[in-house]
Amino acid sequence: MVKRGFTIVELIIVITIMGILIVLGVVNLNSSQVNARDAERKSDVETIAAALESVYNSGYYDSLNNLKTGQYPSTADFPGSDPTQILKDIDPKALQAPSTSIASSLIAATSTSTTAPISPLPKDKYIYQPLYYDNSTNAWKNCDSTQECRKFNIYSVLEDGTTLYPVASKHQ
Repeated sequence: MVKRGFTIVELIIVITIMGILIVLGVVNLNSSQVNARDAERKSDVETIAAALESVYNSGYYDSLNNLKTGQYPSTADFPGSDPTQILKDIDPKALQAPSTSIASSLIAATSTSTTAPISPLPKDKYIYQPLYYDNSTNAWKNCDSTQECRKFNIYSVLEDGTTLYPVASKHQ
């Protein structure tokens, strides 16, 4: 009489191989999701930068209701208010970082540093850094409502929490 079936060793080998394949699939899925969220962050800051270029060309009304053209919004005018009031043509979804429920993930930079525009670096935020050139110090500084903001940087903090993806203004 011939016995049919699998031995314990054969079953262990098959289960081990299936386990390895499942682990590889889960790791690849997680990596793909991280890459997709980072790609969305990069796309969002590029969309915000394009909207800011449009504002530079067409103008915007500041917090005192003065029309300003040929410059970017200051931190006093933006993003403290509703960003869609200044960035009229932007898709509001571009202002919301992935994995957040906040309507606008845009915050103002607190320094002129290009490696740490705000400290600590906030994950899932977009950092707006409007700048003006200070002739007295021969340096670019953060812009407020009293200066004309002549350039900007937008940063996205990527998934790892330490890497910045920068987008600079066209008018440098």
